[in-house]
Amino acid sequence: MTVIGLRCTGWNPQVQGLYQQLQPCADRVVVLPDARTAGPCPTGLNVEDWAPVLPALLPIQADRLPANYGWRCGDLAFYTLQRHLEQLGVQPSFFWLVEPDVAFLMDPLAFFAPFQNSDTDFLAQGIRPSDESSMWHASMLPYGPVMRCQFPLVRLSRRALALCLLRRRQQLADSVEPDRDCPNDEALVCSTVFNAGMSVSTLEQTHPGCFRYFSTTAAYPDTPTFRQHARGQVVHSLRDWPDFEKKHFLWKAKYVEPTQWPAYFSRRLKACQPWLSPAEYDQLHALLLARGYLPNTA
Repeated sequence: MTVIGLRCTGWNPQVQGLYQQLQPCADRVVVLPDARTAGPCPTGLNVEDWAPVLPALLPIQADRLPANYGWRCGDLAFYTLQRHLEQLGVQPSFFWLVEPDVAFLMDPLAFFAPFQNSDTDFLAQGIRPSDESSMWHASMLPYGPVMRCQFPLVRLSRRALALCLLRRRQQLADSVEPDRDCPNDEALVCSTVFNAGMSVSTLEQTHPGCFRYFSTTAAYPDTPTFRQHARGQVVHSLRDWPDFEKKHFLWKAKYVEPTQWPAYFSRRLKACQPWLSPAEYDQLHALLLARGYLPNTA
C-alpha cells in the first residue's frame, strides 16, 4: 500500500497540481497543512492539520517546540500522518512525505513504481555523514554519529517512524533552549535510522541522473523554459518567479559579505543562464543591478 503525506502551508495552484499529480501514485494522499499559517483546504480531501495533534503525540508543552517547527521539524508531519491513518483503520508499512515545492517533471508513476516492493526503512536523496558545518550537527551529536540528507521527498517504514518519534520525544525533553538546540527533520530522522542499523538507500540510486535540480539551498523558476530544460527531473524547490527571485538571489545577500556580492551574484546568475530565456536573464541582471549586488559598469 502506498501512502503519501503532502505538507503545505496553504492550498494554492501549485499544491493543487502536485496533489492531483500524486493521486494516481498512491492508495491514499493526505494533505498535511500547518493551520497556523495555512488557509482552508477544499472539502472532500483527506486533510489532517498537524499542529493541534502534536501535544498528544509528543506529549510536551507547546513552548518545548521551536517557533519555526512547521518548517524545521517535518518529521512531526510524519507522526501526524500515521495517527490520521490509524484513526481510519489504515496501517501501512511505509509512509512517503512530500513538500509542496517538489515538482515531478517526469512521470510520477514511473518514479514511485520501483519502490512498491522495496522494504528499505529509509529512502531519501543525498544521504551522507554530517559535519560541524551543519547547523544541526551539534544538537544531534549527543545521540551518536550525525547524518544528513535532503528531506523534501522521503519515505519511512513503520518501525523507523516509531523509533524517530521516541528520539524526538527524548530530544525535546533534553532540550534547554528549543529555538537553539532542536535539530531539524533531516538530522534527527537520518541519524536515528542510520544509528539503529536500519536499512537506508538513496533515491538517486534507483533514479540516477534525476536529481540534478534538487536542493534545499537553491530555487528554480516555474517557467516554460526551465520545465523544458529539466524534463525528466525531480525538482526542488520549484517556485513562481517572484519567489524564485527571493529564494535564489535576494535572500542570499545577508549571508554574504557585501564586498563579495559582485563575485557571488555574478557566479550565481551565470549558473542559471542555461535554463533562463534571454529576457529572464536580463530581468534578473537588472534586478541585481538595482539592488546593488552587481556593479554598474555602464
